[in-house]
Amino acid sequence: MPDLPISATTTPRTQTRVGEDHNRSAATDSTALIADIAYDLDLNTVDMFRAMFGALVDRTASGLADGDLIVLDLSRVDFMSVQAVPALIEARDLASRLGIDFKLITATRGVEHALTATGARQIFECHATIESACTADAPRVCALTDTAGP
Repeated sequence: MPDLPISATTTPRTQTRVGEDHNRSAATDSTALIADIAYDLDLNTVDMFRAMFGALVDRTASGLADGDLIVLDLSRVDFMSVQAVPALIEARDLASRLGIDFKLITATRGVEHALTATGARQIFECHATIESACTADAPRVCALTDTAGP
């Protein structure tokens, strides 16, 4: 099986200030762990994803606190099979058990299609960008609007 790394970086979360200038943001005390997935999630790679995500959380859990965030960036995933959706649910549930928020970047049609086809789209907080996901009060992405074929 090929080596399929999950690269991860941490960044401070931001929260939009309420007031005259609501386009300004301020850093909060919480941290966002960005896990970048750069390969398709299918029957051949889903078990590797499970193992690598679990190892990533094990390595970083001591540095994450209640209210922190894991963002799973799927923006470079062109294809995601429906068999991968349970693995994403497991990842979300693992984060939840640790008191850590979990969000997805779902900027590709392949990811959106698998989530929608399985009915799992509604159980995830999905965003189009890392910046949106890391902003504490950012609106959710309801769905990709580009429905035209390739």
